[in-house]
Amino acid sequence: MQKLKVFISSVQGEFAKERDLLYQHFLTDALLSSFFEPVTFENLSANCQAPNIVYIEKVKQSQLYLALLGQEYGKEDENGISATELEYIQARVQHIDCVAFIKGKSSIERHEKEKTFISKIQYELSYKRFETSEQLIAEVNSACVTLLKDKGLIQLTSFDESSHSTAQLSDLDKVKIDNFVGLAQAKRGFPIRQGSAIEKILTHLHLLNGDKLCNSALLAFAKDPQQFFPTAVTKCAHFHGYRVEKPIPDHKVFQGDVFQQVDQAIDFVLLKKRVSVGMRDTSNQAPIQYEIPRAVIAESIVNAVAHRLYTSNGSVQVMLFVDRLEITNPGHLTPELSIEKLKQEDTSYPTNPRLAEPMYQAGYIERFGTGTEEMFRLTKEAGLSEPEFDLEEGFKVTIRRPGFVTGGVTEQVTEQVAEEIKRVLIVFYEDMKSADIQIALQLKHREYFRANYLKPSIDQGFIERTKKEKPNSPLQKYRLTQKGIVFKKEIMSFLYSSKQTEIPICYLASEQVSEQVSEQATDHDTDYKANNDTDFVADYDVIYDTDQDTIHDTDYDDFISKLIIAIQEEKSRPELMELLGLNHIGNFRNNYLNPAMKAGLIEMTLPDSLKSKNQKYRLTSKGNELKVKTEKNRNSG
Repeated sequence: MQKLKVFISSVQGEFAKERDLLYQHFLTDALLSSFFEPVTFENLSANCQAPNIVYIEKVKQSQLYLALLGQEYGKEDENGISATELEYIQARVQHIDCVAFIKGKSSIERHEKEKTFISKIQYELSYKRFETSEQLIAEVNSACVTLLKDKGLIQLTSFDESSHSTAQLSDLDKVKIDNFVGLAQAKRGFPIRQGSAIEKILTHLHLLNGDKLCNSALLAFAKDPQQFFPTAVTKCAHFHGYRVEKPIPDHKVFQGDVFQQVDQAIDFVLLKKRVSVGMRDTSNQAPIQYEIPRAVIAESIVNAVAHRLYTSNGSVQVMLFVDRLEITNPGHLTPELSIEKLKQEDTSYPTNPRLAEPMYQAGYIERFGTGTEEMFRLTKEAGLSEPEFDLEEGFKVTIRRPGFVTGGVTEQVTEQVAEEIKRVLIVFYEDMKSADIQIALQLKHREYFRANYLKPSIDQGFIERTKKEKPNSPLQKYRLTQKGIVFKKEIMSFLYSSKQTEIPICYLASEQVSEQVSEQATDHDTDYKANNDTDFVADYDVIYDTDQDTIHDTDYDDFISKLIIAIQEEKSRPELMELLGLNHIGNFRNNYLNPAMKAGLIEMTLPDSLKSKNQKYRLTSKGNELKVKTEKNRNSG
């Protein structure tokens, strides 16, 4: 076969040693010498043509352009462009495969034009850095082998498709596989039923080589993946400053399969992110809004776990700083990709295609490379800076955090009530299953949720089981205790009365709230009860005084005011919910209907027939008085 010509491009004086080393390596290496022919300007035979014409012609005749970039930019032509950059431009015009190797760290001093040229290279190509000649040779070998494999000139088995020499089917977790099948059926219509033979499932996923397990099968479904791959972990850290420094406030190393690592890492980040309470315009449940959209965080972490180099001794690292979130993995872009393509195209070139398949089937990644595009769209909608990609050391994604919220609210994180518990209370709206609470919090890892959110909320007396005598009942739900009710009311009252509906929960003056909760909770002897069979649910002692003669605007919250304004005549519950744009019955009862009735503002048309299908509601004289005054105030405002 005809050998592939490799044009080695650089500032000749700066890289004289490396150019000669690479030239000799291509000629003598057992593998590379069989497929490549090196081309350097200093090794060309004498030619009467001008040098610039000669090297441009040689670039056109090459199949691989290899650039070495350093501190110097090189001699410039009449247009101020160096020979190296002209050669690169020609290679791009000819659609020649290009690889680049940058010497030294980004912090070293370089010619200004060289900095600009390197930035251009970094945006358009997948590149590598090196410090020593040995590192350069290793990186060139890797790039050339990948190129040969992609062109079908050599057959090599990648890590994820390679068979593990000692692993057995008994090393896999049958429950994990069965749960995966159920999830894949729901997400992608997976054609194999739960309970099918493991061999059948693995064969469909291309995770079996004969009777041998692929490495990816172990990463996805092993009982203990770290038994086989100790460094296949995800390390998460939270820093209170702008750089890595000790002491580290919180640090976790997540093990387990790839799905567990992804879920736990996402949950770790979500706990540390500032969270806001959105407006209840479509539901009575206060929607949780994270400062960085959850989907952006998830996409970044999923990509890091799915596309890392598992042959590396490094690990996925997730680091949260005051101003940014950084997610790094020991990997690189495939030759087909560049930062430019990541931003502009729907591209999918997985580093680990066998591992990517079960992650796709489970709904963790997309097959058509739309995840990165979604990251850019969601960050833009959230008013955030674009995600930043960096290939300096592995592959790093940086997501900038928004500015801190101001407006008179000081950041006081209480030690008495953990942030996790506050978030549970914010999303709580009636008797809820643990799965419903977990979904409302946008958390995926069940064990992490139970250990860090649910159990502390129960242990500290903010929520309780509805079936206390049967803690493992499949019908088990959870409800707010009186202590939880009071604490939630204080939080929500603070947020909505001050009209600061986007205040991060962690900025609440929680110590003051906690003192009020302790005082108020001891004044109530009755337990929190809920009865979903009637419209009137006596679920808590409301704070409204129904015997007062004078109505004050501040005595009624925004929910009741909206309900009063909405009632024009006798209305059924569904009609009222439609007028208010609400969908959840429990939320409507707990936050609108019951408080208004207890305040004596509305009443039933059939008070003796609570469950009547003809039941409707109307304003009392007190409600009419409040409505007139409220409308008058609005019109005058």
